[in-house]
Formats: sequence, structure tokens, C-alpha cells
Amino acid sequence: MFQHLLICTDFNDGIERLIKFVPQLAQSGAQKLVFLHSVPLDGGGEIPQADRKAIQAAQEVLAPALKHGAVGVEVVVEVDSGNADRAILAAVQKHAIDLVIFGSSTRSLLTQKLFGSTASSLASKLNCPLLTLRPPVISTYTEAELALRCQNLLAELLVPYDGSRSAHHTLSQIKQRVTQHPQTGLKGCILVWVIDTASRFPKDEAEVKAKLGAAKADLESVGLKVETRLLRGLPMEQLMRAATVENISAIALSDSKPNRLLDWSVSSFGTEVLRQSWHPVLFFPPDESAKMP
Repeated sequence: MFQHLLICTDFNDGIERLIKFVPQLAQSGAQKLVFLHSVPLDGGGEIPQADRKAIQAAQEVLAPALKHGAVGVEVVVEVDSGNADRAILAAVQKHAIDLVIFGSSTRSLLTQKLFGSTASSLASKLNCPLLTLRPPVISTYTEAELALRCQNLLAELLVPYDGSRSAHHTLSQIKQRVTQHPQTGLKGCILVWVIDTASRFPKDEAEVKAKLGAAKADLESVGLKVETRLLRGLPMEQLMRAATVENISAIALSDSKPNRLLDWSVSSFGTEVLRQSWHPVLFFPPDESAKMP
């Protein structure tokens, strides 16, 4: 589904462990892997300067990735100094990145932004999707478990679908990437529509089934195996339960306007998914040409 991956780590998120699993990431469809770490400037003097010792130490941590190569996969290690936003944006452009991978924090909502300050500020600038991984989960996998996770990085997606513009955009993005890269690691999708029983105007079940069927057929047209689930109850509760019960690799979603997903002052379903999900979350940038409903 994605071929050029930028894997960003601050060495406190466990994401650097992926350097050992280049062959498995290749099995998931990756053809180029860029491992990136940004070293803060040394502010010990009057003028902040690059911390040469820290840069060398970071390069030594990531260097093993170059030894775990696989046939047909290019591996790059980049250690930058200074502003992490600038380093990531530059790497995305330089290497034609089509997926950026971050570690997402589970700290207090009052003290920690959704993806951390770096990813939060980048979300409105990046045109490529973001994949968030939970550091506590990645850190506790054994190497055998992590190898399987990398091999099936995005093999099965759970997609919250409610017929909205953002839901249609998510499906169109999935379909587009499968069409562009037929030899994708994506095998199938599960479309989940939750009829909110607490709503004053619950959706008509027959209408929901019809829309789910149309969405299913649309994705199946590009060769994907697609299943649908029609659930009733509180949307977030039912979605998290479905994510636990179903055999999925990640939850895939988008939002209806740039950066709203990362704005704590604006409540949205996507925001809550990212706050509550222990599964990886694949976020597609919103369609900027679309008008708000």
C-alpha cells in the first residue's frame, strides 16, 4: 500500500527497534525505508551548535538498519540536528515519502498533544498519511512478535464508515493506493458502521445497509477482500470493541478539514479514536478541496 516509509524516532518511543526488521517491512510492501532521528542543538554556548557527539551516537544506534537489508529495498539512515519539523519535511520531499511513522503518546491530555508536539505541528503541513504506533505496545513485543507485526504492518484495516465525506475520502485514498501499487501488503478491510442508539435521529437500518454494500463493492473492485459490520450502541465504545474482536492491523480514518484531528479544542470522532485506540492508527490527510458539511 505504501512503498517509501519515513520512520521517525526520538529513541524514547521504541520505534528504533524497527531497524532490525527491514526484511519484514519489505514483505509488507516497502521498497524504501528511511530511519530519521533529529538531535537537539547544543545550547551550552552562546550560540547553539550541532551536538557532534549526540549525532554520532544516534548514527550508531540506527546504523544496524543498513545491515538488515533485503533484496529490492533501499535503506537510508539520516540523523539531523536542530528543528525536527524541518528535518522531517525535508526528508519527505527528498525521498518521495508516502507514509510517515510516529510513536504516539498516551500521556495526560492536558500535558501531551495527540502525536507529540512534532507530529501535531506537522499534520497540517504533510500531504502524505501518518501512521501512529503506541510506544508501550511496541516496546513490549518480543522480536518474534515484532517481526510478524512488521510483516503485516497494514495487512488488514478497520475503517469506521458512516457515509460522511471524510469516510468516503478514506475509502478513495485506500482504493487509489491499491490501484497504484497492485502488489500491496493490504489484503482486506472491515467497514464498521455504528448506529448511535443515543442519537435523537438514528439512521435507518435499510439505508445504512445499502450504503455499506455500495462501499464494499467499491473497494472490492480493486481486488480487496471486504467485510462489513453493522453495530448498534455508542459509536466509540462499539468501534473499540470491534477493533479488539476483529483481526486487524490498524484503524484507518481521515477528517473533514486540515488539522482538526489534532486540535484538542475541537471534539471529533477521529480525535477520540486516536486518544483511545491501542491499535495503530492510519490517518489520511483531509481532502482540502472539499467544503465542510
